[in-house]
Amino acid sequence: MTLKSNMMVNKDIVLIPEATWKLLFEWYKGGPVFERRVIMNSQQVPSIELYPPVITAILCSNTG
Repeated sequence: MTLKSNMMVNKDIVLIPEATWKLLFEWYKGGPVFERRVIMNSQQVPSIELYPPVITAILCSNTG
């Protein structure tokens, strides 16, 4: 699922551990999933990739 642009952690969204999400999902019977990856930056500090790249591949015939 796509987030709105320019979202800020701890202002617009709150990051929670997966175990917490599973409990909330179970208690409230659903909700939107905005799964994101933890990545290490160049200084080896973990951060969340809020806007992962989207790649589209289109198969074409050899005639174009």
